[in-house]
Amino acid sequence: MTVYMASEVTAAARVLQPLAVVLEQRGLDADAFLLEHDVQPAWLNDPLARVTEGAVRQLWLDALQVTADPALALKVGRRADPLAFGVLGYVLSNAATVGQAFQLLERFNRLVFDAILLYPERSPEGLGVLHFRRDPEADPEANRPMVEYLLTALLRLSGFLVGGEDLGPRYLRQLTFRYPEPAEEVMQVYRQAFGQAELRFNQFETSITFAREFLDLPVAYADPQMLELMKNQADRQLRALATEGDIVVRVRECIRRRLLGKSPTVVDVAADCGLSRATLQRRLSEAGTGFQALLDEVRFQAARELLAEGSNSLDEIAFLLGYAEVSAFHHAFKRWSGVTPGEYR
Repeated sequence: MTVYMASEVTAAARVLQPLAVVLEQRGLDADAFLLEHDVQPAWLNDPLARVTEGAVRQLWLDALQVTADPALALKVGRRADPLAFGVLGYVLSNAATVGQAFQLLERFNRLVFDAILLYPERSPEGLGVLHFRRDPEADPEANRPMVEYLLTALLRLSGFLVGGEDLGPRYLRQLTFRYPEPAEEVMQVYRQAFGQAELRFNQFETSITFAREFLDLPVAYADPQMLELMKNQADRQLRALATEGDIVVRVRECIRRRLLGKSPTVVDVAADCGLSRATLQRRLSEAGTGFQALLDEVRFQAARELLAEGSNSLDEIAFLLGYAEVSAFHHAFKRWSGVTPGEYR
């Protein structure tokens, strides 16, 4: 199994299984296709095998080319086996409610794809929202097929949790996408996949909004004892993935992925790294830094990027950086840079 440096964002190799199956069904040599991208076919059955985010992105882009099907990712996601997520799929399918399943998805996200961090919340109107990580440096169009697959596979999983395959218009309300609206032939597949939900493109973030009652629905196959067993197994896999790479780089990455309307905590980031809070703080101290210093560093970098974009108000930027008040952001930025956010812009 190939080992990647901790600074590289990776995905579980098994997320490529549905794509490989569909390529074979279409008469293509999936193994040869994987090998062309330096991915060993055997990795798809190894729960700890990882591939880089760049490799997954390129695989999807090239798959669209070799199949001449611009809607391929949507179609593959709609057919994905919910338990193809491995131990994570078993964890989610034994949660008590959909809301708890989404919380567990956030907790164990790295088992599948540490580049696409999701977090659930209830909107002020009581609607359930799943937010996807927003990476300002990522090209939304290049990420499109990868995101399309993950979205449709996640919705298929969500339907599976409540005992059906299609959520339909009853629970799905809105989806937002960072990339532009696709061609009409692809939009037809979007409408098939997402029903009557409102679709909004060229948005600030990618997200899914569900009806308010959806998060409270019981999971059809919940088993409390099995849930504890699967959570323990998921924790063991997380620890196995925690390599001895540059802890400072890893913490910066975890903080960056959690910066979206929340202030990342040391407990959250330690869990993302597969470490206890005390171990994380000790290792950061040994590296000559601390959690708060890295949080400030990442916030300062993200603030400069958002200010340079010019499309966000100071209130919006403060929210995205996890500040409850714009005044707190104003004071922090002046402390970091010597000038106010407005003067910097």
